Amino acid sequence: MCGFVVVVGSKVEKEQILKSAEHLAHRGPDEKAHHVTSEGIVMVHQRLAIVDLQTGKQPIVSHSGVTLVHNGEIWNHQRIRGQLGEVYTTKSDSEAILRGYEAWGEKVLDHLDGDFAFVIADKGRIFAARDAIGIKPLYVGRDATGGLWFGSEQKALFEHCETIEEFPPGHKFTLEGGFERWFKPTWFDDSIIPTKDGSKIREALVAPVEKRLMGDVPVGALLSGGLDSSLVSAIAARLLRSRGRRLKTFSVGFDKDS
Repeated sequence: MCGFVVVVGSKVEKEQILKSAEHLAHRGPDEKAHHVTSEGIVMVHQRLAIVDLQTGKQPIVSHSGVTLVHNGEIWNHQRIRGQLGEVYTTKSDSEAILRGYEAWGEKVLDHLDGDFAFVIADKGRIFAARDAIGIKPLYVGRDATGGLWFGSEQKALFEHCETIEEFPPGHKFTLEGGFERWFKPTWFDDSIIPTKDGSKIREALVAPVEKRLMGDVPVGALLSGGLDSSLVSAIAARLLRSRGRRLKTFSVGFDKDS
């Protein structure tokens, strides 16, 4: 979990924007940084370090001035790194979005496997996107000066924005085109009936759990006592054990007298 604020074309002072971003400090206690592009776009990031603890600081700025802020994880970032070659400056999974954008433009979304909300500033151009089902939060607002705000939580936008709306899941945004749906799987067409192959249930359960174990920090699970969390934790524990690691689990209870 990380948090960011991006402000485009606003007359609100930078110091006030940075103060608004402090409302997201709980999302990223490890690092805080900001970058102002040559076009005056303010990008602030609060980081919770999970992958690349040493060099994964954001915003990430390329040599050409393209700048990224991201909240989420890109599970196939190593595969993307292998496709793009020696263009990286960090070991961060987030950099896969930036380098993918430089190589493929908006079609980078077709290459990403993960949960994400991000904003890219490219010479005054804005490209933002949210994962297919909206796992990572993202909101968009407008202030009284006409400025466009992006924020991981509404509380970072309340002080200055007159209107706030949720960034729709599975959509991308540009200044020129506004919101457009990018996530269009075959089953999105209601006329297509999905197959029901019970033999693939195990694969469908194990694969998503396995790719979510990526990280340079210990993995934990919050157990609710229900079947779903127990099943996911059992799969994760088995996968981690095969790597010589252990799954830490937590549960919450109440004293009967409380």
